[in-house]
Amino acid sequence: SAARIHVLYGLILLLLMFVLHLIGIEHFINIPPDKNNIANVLVIIVGFMSILNILMVPVVALLRAKENFFFLSITSIAESLFKLLIAYTLILFAQDFWLGYYSLALMAVAIIIFTAQTLYVKKNYVEFTLKKKFYDKEIVKEMTGFMGWNFLGSLAIVGRNQGNVLLVNLFFGIIKNAAYAVTAQINAAIGILSQSVVTALTPQMMKSAGQDNVDNVVYYMSNIARFSVLSIAILGIPLYIEVGSVLSLWLENVPVSTAELTRAIIIYSTVSLLSAGFQSAFLSIGRVKEYNLVVSILIITNFPLGYLFYKLGYPVETIFTIGSFIEIVCFLVRMFLLKKYVDFDAVKYMKEVFITICLPIGICIAFIFALKDLLPELNKFPYYICYYILYLILYFYLIFRFSLDQKQKTEVVGKVANILKNKNGSKQ
Repeated sequence: SAARIHVLYGLILLLLMFVLHLIGIEHFINIPPDKNNIANVLVIIVGFMSILNILMVPVVALLRAKENFFFLSITSIAESLFKLLIAYTLILFAQDFWLGYYSLALMAVAIIIFTAQTLYVKKNYVEFTLKKKFYDKEIVKEMTGFMGWNFLGSLAIVGRNQGNVLLVNLFFGIIKNAAYAVTAQINAAIGILSQSVVTALTPQMMKSAGQDNVDNVVYYMSNIARFSVLSIAILGIPLYIEVGSVLSLWLENVPVSTAELTRAIIIYSTVSLLSAGFQSAFLSIGRVKEYNLVVSILIITNFPLGYLFYKLGYPVETIFTIGSFIEIVCFLVRMFLLKKYVDFDAVKYMKEVFITICLPIGICIAFIFALKDLLPELNKFPYYICYYILYLILYFYLIFRFSLDQKQKTEVVGKVANILKNKNGSKQ
């Protein structure tokens, strides 16, 4: 049933994309005349990849329900390695062919990952089937309503993200669009760990909700928010401080405003991750209608506000500053809505999450700036590695000291002790 519904949603989305393209959305985007053909091909590629991503939802959901995180990790790592290989092989082609090659290569990766996950699930889990005897009208009706509201939330997020690209292109042209694209790639790279946190803890939250254990739901929700922010800061803090040097090492010609956009998106991503556990919490308790309706309206306001501020002459990175403020409002609204449905102490939650996040991050930021002031020669690349290692040692110690509860500390100590014991045993 879930597979059929996602096929339907995929076809609706594809139809919507082509309708928008046909009615002339290209008139709102600055596309060089010689790039019109490649733009038309890209619309087809993006549409196809969107369908694949939608069709993968029930497959990934089943893997998560079975807690098969090993296979999910393998496919995720493989996907990342493929994309890294694609980026490196760009130099084999002339610059005029980069966009076409990159798009086709990404589509090929999407097909490979989709095929691998689908075949694995079909082979190992009897729950995954398209046979008619498993079709249940009541289940389909319930799932359609549930997914419809989630689809609204996803549509708002896609509208905001693609709306940002459209606004940057409209007001600043393709040069700063390139800077935006580089920034998006950086954000995706530093967000891999935080996404892994959400993937690992969400099934536990769902299980607790199924047992009507509200305390555990709130506990896992706070852990998702805390560890998502802490994980993005592993790369986010040093990158924010040294973004100019990192971009110079990575790119021969750094697009204008890339550094400003990168700093702005790091802040935006960090703020948005404070709410990372809320969506999973509302999904787990089945309260998605009001949540998605209210939050979607707030999220989509990013587009008109961005247009207004760009019209007033504000710089390109303003779009992420607006997004950060909207995410703060969404965070407060999510807490208010959750309080309506479960016994949720918002003040206690904020204290626990913010203190355990701010202490390690604040101390590490102060450490990096103090180190750079005391040792100016650290501004040279060979020394970056040294102080990044020092930063990691300090950061993980502070997380252990301030961000873990007693149960988590005991588990960490136990695992480290077992690793050391096994290592010593293998030597003997």
